[in-house]
Amino acid sequence: VPPLRFPGFEGEWTCCKIKNLLKIKNGCSQKDVENPNGEYPIYGTGGIIGRSSKFLYNKPSVCIGRKGTIDKPIYLDKPFWAVDTLFYSEIFVRNSPKFIYYLFQTINWMKYNQSTGVPSLTSSAIEGIDTYIPPIAEQHKITNFLSLIDQRIVVQRKTIEDYQEKRHFLLRYIYSLISKNKVKRLGEIVNIKTGKLNASASKVYGKYKFFTCSRNDSLTDTFSFDEKAVIIPGNGDLGIVKYYEGKFDAYQRTYICTSKEKSFDLKYIKLILEECLPHIVSQMKNTSAMTYIVISTLENICVPQIEIKKQKYFVHILDNIDNSIAIQENILSKLLTLKKYLINNLFI
Repeated sequence: VPPLRFPGFEGEWTCCKIKNLLKIKNGCSQKDVENPNGEYPIYGTGGIIGRSSKFLYNKPSVCIGRKGTIDKPIYLDKPFWAVDTLFYSEIFVRNSPKFIYYLFQTINWMKYNQSTGVPSLTSSAIEGIDTYIPPIAEQHKITNFLSLIDQRIVVQRKTIEDYQEKRHFLLRYIYSLISKNKVKRLGEIVNIKTGKLNASASKVYGKYKFFTCSRNDSLTDTFSFDEKAVIIPGNGDLGIVKYYEGKFDAYQRTYICTSKEKSFDLKYIKLILEECLPHIVSQMKNTSAMTYIVISTLENICVPQIEIKKQKYFVHILDNIDNSIAIQENILSKLLTLKKYLINNLFI
């Protein structure tokens, strides 16, 4: 399939090796330049890992992991320090650094992995890769076009972060009502049971939801519950809290909380657990090598006793925020899909 082309540039790409476009350079240990108040960022394979009082390179560059994460190119256009597990590049004149960055995203880097253990690349392997390059004018056109998509992706991620921060703020506020209201223990206001099935009950094409100790739901052919419930993993992905209405089944180490006290809304209880359970799990991890939640821990969680009308009001606001996050995440997913399609089709 021929690549998408800009008018006036058809057929002008030429074959070359990456060494004709740039020189791969080794990063250096940050030990002697680390400074928490340093002016320059220190980059590892996963992004910024500290600050430095000196820079290693001060021109636009494309970085790629030497060890570990070798398939996530990084584009830098401000002075930086790169650690010794990260390559940076000295890009030759008449080539657009940002174009090289997008070009690197089209390469299957794992194909050039030089290790059977921790993934690793060598400078010679990178520089020896064959590629195609258009004239500088078309490089700029492609770069400007893809940069617009990148800018939109950044804005979209910020929008999602803003909604998530609002959600976290509201959860913290709701849980803070403990200090201003009477409380009841969770065991007083819900029935807490466990599922009975083991992992083999999961069916790819099952009819009913199957809740396990994983963040991701499964399916199964049976149901043991047909009601509104708050579902909590007893081990595995601890701190996750789910709400479900209808027929479902559950893994034997999964807790099912159903209503016992009409003055408490189950969705409101879910909000309280979303805020407090991660803190409980964090404390458990600090004191024990084996982390799991026992039923007595759940039973003793305190829930602020506020009027049911206010509970439903908080639930309504959080539902609206969750719906907004889902919409924005769907938009982000489409933008990422569009970017992937363009990168795959704007390059030979």
